Formats: sequence, C-alpha cells, structure tokens
Amino acid sequence: MSEHKPQTAAGDPDQGADDATESDGQQINEPTRNKLFVIPVGTGGLRTAQRIHSLEEHLEPDLDIEYIPIESATIDSAAVPNEFKGIRLNTNDRIKKEFDQAKNDPSVPYLSPNHSLNIQGATRNPCVGRFLLERHDGRVKRSIGNEMRSALDKQDTSASIWLVGTGSGGTGSGILPLLAPIVRRAAEGIESKFDLDVRVNAMVTVSELRTDGQALDPEGEAEYYVNSSNTLQALATLQRLDEGANGDGLSTEAIQTPVASTVDYVDITTPPLDKLFVAPIEEQRVDTSQHDSDRRESYLSRVNFKLASAILSLATVSAGDIGNTYNQLDYDMYTIDVANIGATVQAALDLLTSGEEIRAQRREREQLESHRDALGQLEANINALRKIEFEPGSVPETIDDISAEISGRSSQFIDATSVLDVTLAGVDEIQEGMSRVVTDLPERLVSADDFSDSPAENGIEDFDPEQFIPHRALGKYTFLNLVLAQIDAELEDHAFERRIDDLWEKNEEDLDANVRGLSEEDYTSRYEQGIDPYLGNSEAEIEEQIANTSWYERNERRRLRATLDSIQETREELSELFDEYEHLLSLRERLVDTELSKLETELEDVCELLGTRQTVAEDLIGEKESDIRAAETRRETCRQRVTPVDNFSGSVGDIPLNIDSMEDLSRKSLTEAESLFDLIDDGLLDRDSILRQISTALDIVSEPLEDNFDNSRTFRANSKLDKTLIPMTSAGNSGVLSMSGEVESDLQAINSRHDIGTVLSDCWVDSPFELTLVVLYGNVSLENASEFRVIQERWRQGSLDRLIGSDIDLSHHAAFPELVPAVQSASQVGESSSERPIDGVADE
Repeated sequence: MSEHKPQTAAGDPDQGADDATESDGQQINEPTRNKLFVIPVGTGGLRTAQRIHSLEEHLEPDLDIEYIPIESATIDSAAVPNEFKGIRLNTNDRIKKEFDQAKNDPSVPYLSPNHSLNIQGATRNPCVGRFLLERHDGRVKRSIGNEMRSALDKQDTSASIWLVGTGSGGTGSGILPLLAPIVRRAAEGIESKFDLDVRVNAMVTVSELRTDGQALDPEGEAEYYVNSSNTLQALATLQRLDEGANGDGLSTEAIQTPVASTVDYVDITTPPLDKLFVAPIEEQRVDTSQHDSDRRESYLSRVNFKLASAILSLATVSAGDIGNTYNQLDYDMYTIDVANIGATVQAALDLLTSGEEIRAQRREREQLESHRDALGQLEANINALRKIEFEPGSVPETIDDISAEISGRSSQFIDATSVLDVTLAGVDEIQEGMSRVVTDLPERLVSADDFSDSPAENGIEDFDPEQFIPHRALGKYTFLNLVLAQIDAELEDHAFERRIDDLWEKNEEDLDANVRGLSEEDYTSRYEQGIDPYLGNSEAEIEEQIANTSWYERNERRRLRATLDSIQETREELSELFDEYEHLLSLRERLVDTELSKLETELEDVCELLGTRQTVAEDLIGEKESDIRAAETRRETCRQRVTPVDNFSGSVGDIPLNIDSMEDLSRKSLTEAESLFDLIDDGLLDRDSILRQISTALDIVSEPLEDNFDNSRTFRANSKLDKTLIPMTSAGNSGVLSMSGEVESDLQAINSRHDIGTVLSDCWVDSPFELTLVVLYGNVSLENASEFRVIQERWRQGSLDRLIGSDIDLSHHAAFPELVPAVQSASQVGESSSERPIDGVADE
C-alpha cells in the first residue's frame, strides 16, 4: 500500500481524533470497571438493543451500558427506553438534491439512476444506507464521540463498543462497513484520552441460505440474500479475512466521498473491528414472528435473545480484564449460537399462584351468587310486603326479613300509630308522628345511576344487597299502612253506615219511591241524596203540621213535637257521624293516593333496580366461570411447564423440578431459594438433571454458518472448528461448572464430548435458576458458507433468479464496490448455464 492512507467518506482521521479527545469540561461520572457502548444500526439492530436493555434490567450485570441507535427511519421514542440516545439519518430537501446529483454522477460507484431515496429508511437497499451515512457522517461522529466522552471516566479500565445490525436490510448493510472505521478512529482517540483499552466489535445477522435443500419463498424479499452476501464480503475485506474479496483484504483504491465539496477520509489500512460476530437468521420465520413475544414461542425473540446474550456475556466476562478475554479469542470472526436452560421455578410459582387465583375467583363467584340470591330475595320480600294488608297495631313479619332497622323498632311504630285518633288526626299530625319514628332510619345508599350495565365494570361490592334496602322509605310505608289499617278498622262497620242501613230499612218504601235505585249506591250518596233529603222533607212536613194544628189539640201537637225532635236529633247525629266518616274517607284517600303512592313508586323502582342488578350479577358470574375455566387451563399449562414432557422449545430448555404432587411444592422454598443448589438442597432438583440438560443444550447448539460443501470445492473443508463456551449465570451457581452427578459426568467431560476447547467463566449475572450457554465458533470458513458463496456463483452462472424467485440486479445492491469485486451481469454469461451448481440449495 502507498503511504497515503486509504480513505472513506466519513471524515478526516485527525479531526476524528480531535473529536474523541476534547473534554469540554464534561461532568465526571462515578467510575465503573467496564463501559459498554451499544450502537444499533437500523430496525433490526434497534430490536436487538431493546432486548439487551431488557436483559440488562433483568440480569443486572456489572456493566454500565450506553445505547446510541442510528436509524434512517423515524425512531419512535415512545417505543424505546429513555436511555436510547438516537441519531436519525433524516432525509430533507438538501439530502434529496445531493442524492439526485450523486446517482447521475458516473464517479459515484455505488449509485445509479435506478436508485431512489424514500422518506423513511433505506428499504432494503444498502446503497441508500451508505449514502445517508456519508451525508450525516460529521454529526454521527460528533454524537458518538460526545456520548462516549460523557460516559467515560479516567478511572475506567476498559470499554467495549458493539455495532449491532442486520446485513440483509438497507440501513445496516449500507452503514456497518463504513461505520466500523469511523467508530474505530473515535475509539483510538478515547484510548489516548482516558488511557484505557477500547474494543470495537460488530454483531451482524445475515439471511440464512441453507444447503440442505432449502426451498426459498418466491414471494420473499430476494434482496435479503443478495445484501447478506455483499455485507459478508465487504466486512471480510475490511477485516482481511482469508476469504476476503481481494488478496490483501483491501481494495486498491480508496473509498471516497463522491459528492461532498471537501473530501473527508477514514483510515482502513488496518481492520477496524477487534472481532466480527455473525449469526444467520431465517427470514421467512422472522417475518411471521413478533420480536417482543415470549422467546419460547417466537423465533425472532429467540434470535434477539441469542444476540443480546452473546454481547452481554462477552462484556460481563471481560469486566475484570478485557484484554485477557480477547487474548483467548484467537480469530477475527466468530459465529455464535446460544442455548438457555432454567429450572422451572417461575412455572412452579405460577402454579401455586394460579391455584390461589382460582380459589379466590371461586370465592368471588360464590360471593356473587350469594349477593344475587340475596338481591332476588330482597325483591321478593319487598313485593310481598306491598301485597300485605296491615293489621292495626301489628308490624308484618316480612319486615323482619327486609330491614333489621325497622324490625328492631316495631314497638315504636305500634305505639306511635296507636296514640293517633284517626277520626280527628290530620295529615300533618300523622306526618309529624311518622317523622319522629323514621328520621334516623338510613336512606337507600345507591340508585340506578351509580352502576354500569357492563359486567366488567362492576365489582363484587356493587351487588351487596344492604346498600339497596330503602330503610326510611320502608319505615314510612310501614307507618302509613299501620295508620291506614286503623282507618280501615274505623270505617269497617262504622256507626254512620249502620245508621244509614237502619234508616233505609225502616223507610225503604218511601225512599225507593222518591230516590229509585239509590239503595245500591255508596253510603255517602245514600246519605246525601237519600236519607238527609228525606229527613229534611220529613222535618219540614212535621213543622208544617205543627203550624196547622190548633193549640187546643195539645196531645197532637205534643206528638208532632216529639217526632220533630226525633228527626232533628237523627239528622244531627247523622251529620256528626257523616263528618267523621268523610274525614276518615278523605284521610284514607290522601294517604293512599298521595303519600303511599309516592312510596309505592320508590319501592317499585327499587325492585326494578334489584332485577337489573340480578341480571348483571348473573352475567358477571358467567364471566367469572369463564375466567375460572381459563385459569384452570393456565394452571394445567403451568403444571406441564413445571414437569414438561418436551423440555426444549428451539434452543430454550427447562430443568424440570422433581415434584410428585402439589404437596411437594412450598412457596417458601421457591421464594427463598437463591441458586440451583438451594433447589437441590430442598429436593426439588438433582445434579444429574442439571448436567443432563446442559449436555442436551450443547447438543442443540451448532455452528450456524458453514454448510460443508463437497471437499474438492471447499476452502479449508477439513479444518476443525474452535469452540469457546461462556456459561452465564449467577455466582451462586458457580459450583455447577465443576460438580459431578451420580449418573451424568461433570461439565468438563460434557465439554470434551462436544469439542469445546475453551471455557470463559466468571460471567456472573442475577440469574439464580438459569444457565445461558453462549458458544462462539472460531476458524469458520466463509467459503463454506452459502450466504457468502452461492449468491455469487449463481449470479455468474445466470441462475440466481431461479434460486431466489426474483430477477434481481446484484450490482444494484452493491453498496461497497471498492470492497466487493465486480460480478459479471447475467446478460454477459447468458440467461442460463449448462453447468448446474452443486451447492445443495434447491431452485424454485
């Protein structure tokens, strides 16, 4: 290479160093041993960073982690933690103008007129991702440098930077190869300023293209596979891997900014990354799973857990001496696989909790049923009371079933009504007496407006029957009906009615002759229209006879005078009796039609409300029964999780607890246990089951990238993989790494069976019942990876479109032609080739 340093469109190296060393009076933070900077790139990287943050909160590693996401699309601040300090590579009018100029500029090797710039993101086109980084490179450098300087302290001993992203999309694949040397330059300035080691790493996913007869989805995104191949080749070139596109791992020409008015440079004469970690993923499964779901159920969730665990394990195990850790990693590139096993403690706790929840739900259902029945009985009792004919001086027994408040003061009601002379008392006097008895009776506490008809919006307390009892209204109703019973008793066989009947019978002929048909009318009509006029006429006739009788007829006049006196006395008697009778009738009518009518309406409303509440209670009981059935189903799921038949879901496995019945489970044992050994001491686990699951987990993990092509065509086909194991668990489980079982051998023997050469221990986190087994695979041959090799071979042979189900231009997606060698177009080699590739990947 010439003395002139190769350059990329990312800034002057001297300027980058200055950016990384300026102090600007930054605030001094509390010292930590190892700082971890996570720089997620694109949507895929952001999701992995979110999982790292989630594990950080859950596992509490001895790390101080800073998150600096870079995204070409809008970062939804509400969907990411507050600690994420995002850098948005936004698109504005200036950027659009420069893009239009660049794609028509022949000197820009990675853009063409066919490229387009969208408002949001790079949309699976890495060329656009690279362009956006170049346009924002100054701000990206400053932001990263500022965040690192503000987080670091001179007492810190080391720092790790992790670039995280996908090599198959547009943002990650277009940014990562260029971002790596930018960050490396910033790291060198940080090392100089703070006198510490800074390691720059990348964790990159690529689209898995298997050689086991995989049939690709014709409707899948073909760009994923092309981008993955280009990203792998670009990074291999930068890292000077043996399989790099060029002999010495570098292009002969510098990567340079094509449009900027001044040319900035980044040194790529040395590999920018300390370590490159690669993890293939199945795109079809990614597209059908949720990143934030349970990792047992979601493939994408397991992917992000795998990536996050690998990063955290390397950072945590390096906390004491990052240099020593990296000295044990002999290769520049590793692939990863991760398995996680855990004792089913949470499932056991969930099982206990579910039982408690079911019992609580059953109690709630029983309470609801009791309240519903009580509401029905209250409604029936009130309706029964409304049908009862009260007896004077007696409170009906039905009151005892409705209101203890009234029942307890029955004697007061009787005494207060007994002293009333209903023949003389008016409404005011009755109300005054009633008020003295019922004033301190409680009012009804609730009305229909206080409740919702939706069962879900009601609680058990909303059906407590006591709150619906209208004690005061029932007291008034009882008092007035006792008074009414007295009135009816007075009216029954009243003297007025007897006298009317007697007089009518004695004078029936005369009355029937004068007022025909009146005998069937009520007493008032018979009196006012019959008896009283008849007696009045009789009185007038007698008075006339007396006036026409001579004084000499003394005996006749004496007889007539006696008859007149008798008639007048009768009329006076009847008048007094009639007044009393009319008073009773009027008082009764007033009580029935006005006072009791209002109370009847209120009691009717209460009964209607009670009926409605019973219906809602019945619906809520139905929902409770449904909840209980669902809880019983969950409980059975928990029971199966405690002692599962199938111990693994993908790479996530269980260590079943040893229980024969619920009696073997103790919440105290489960909640007070602090390690797997506490569970062993309580008889809930044994050493063999732990070691057996570790061995099974190591059987499941495998090197994910190499395909092992035919030996005659494979580069280093017979090379042996280098396997490094990092067990991540709590310090209380450290003995697991050296213990032996009665049947199973110890971890050293298990590792030996699985060809694991190195174990990096002391990776302690707050995970008392789990073991996360991170396996790093070194000495991996990219020439054995279909993701690296098959795309290029199929392109050269003109069969790429048959492979991925889409006619795609490989060069259109080559963001770094300086690092990835040019490939002939399909037209140059013909639409098909007589030579069929022997790569094991099925054509569509």
